[in-house]
Amino acid sequence: MLIAQCVQDEVVPHVVPFVGTNIQNTDWHYRDAACVAFGSILEGPEPSRLKGMVDQAYDIILAMMADPSVAVRDSAAWVVQRICQLVREAVMTPERFKNTVLILRQNLAGAPRVAANVSWALGTLAQASYEVAQQNNHNVIPETYALSPVFAEIVEQLFATAFRPESAQNNLRTAAFGAVGDFISQSPNVRLSCQFNVRSAFTLFFRGRIAT
Repeated sequence: MLIAQCVQDEVVPHVVPFVGTNIQNTDWHYRDAACVAFGSILEGPEPSRLKGMVDQAYDIILAMMADPSVAVRDSAAWVVQRICQLVREAVMTPERFKNTVLILRQNLAGAPRVAANVSWALGTLAQASYEVAQQNNHNVIPETYALSPVFAEIVEQLFATAFRPESAQNNLRTAAFGAVGDFISQSPNVRLSCQFNVRSAFTLFFRGRIAT
């Protein structure tokens, strides 16, 4: 990552061939290395230089969230988070956004190391969704955004994730609560509605814990 930040665009032609050759290698070590290499060059080069490359690779990276190797799934979640942060235009098309949310939510139940990166990715996606909605609303706080239909469901899942028995591993609890914070702070103008959703999710979750 530091090399990419230092040399910027010049790093791209040196890394992309390695990624293209190994991203679907039968050996998970190569798949993981290619995934990490791809994520490591997303900060430094001009976003316009990266957009086409990310568009080509994104669906493959997202599919790697179902890889048999937990290391590859972990790295893929990290890369998705970085794409949401640094090249968010690649994620915000309706179908791709819907698929991203679905796959991230499915992986919240994964291994702690994977679920932690998924939590960070969801928080970053909330920030990206809010910023895009604000831009589309002429920089006025929007009334709604792309995550509004699933806001309460995701917050409830994040609460559940934060209290998994193994949530002390890999900073999972910190990541899950951090994502809840992002969902609250990056919510649309319907603040009372969002607060109600968070309150409802919190209440429903803890009622379920008390009942069990």
